[in-house]
Amino acid sequence: FETISHASQRLQSCRGGVAAMISLDVEKGALHYAGLGNISTLRVRDDKTKRFPVRDGQIGGPPRRAYEERLELETRDLFILHSDGLTTLRMADLKSGFFRRSPLLIAGVLLHRFFRGRDDASVVVVRVTEEV
Repeated sequence: FETISHASQRLQSCRGGVAAMISLDVEKGALHYAGLGNISTLRVRDDKTKRFPVRDGQIGGPPRRAYEERLELETRDLFILHSDGLTTLRMADLKSGFFRRSPLLIAGVLLHRFFRGRDDASVVVVRVTEEV
């Protein structure tokens, strides 16, 4: 995404940060993903998890191109993006029906159960609800 490159240029004089972005095009049934730095992005589909790769680096640091990927969407796909303020999510630590709950509830439970207790933490949970 050009957005990550633009943010990185704007943060050159700052400490830096990490970023992951998803763009959902439900009409075309496609997702575009980009990530740079220590941030995690996962897709949960039918109790199977795909972890998206990420490129080392940081926005605001030396110029780096984010890892990018495109994939097909399915209705009910669930996407979780979280910072390293949460421990690595292990699906075995969660009950199988957990990801069928509302995205807001999922985000709250993840923050509560997996917060490291230091650093900041952020989590975004999105579910595709339109027919793809």
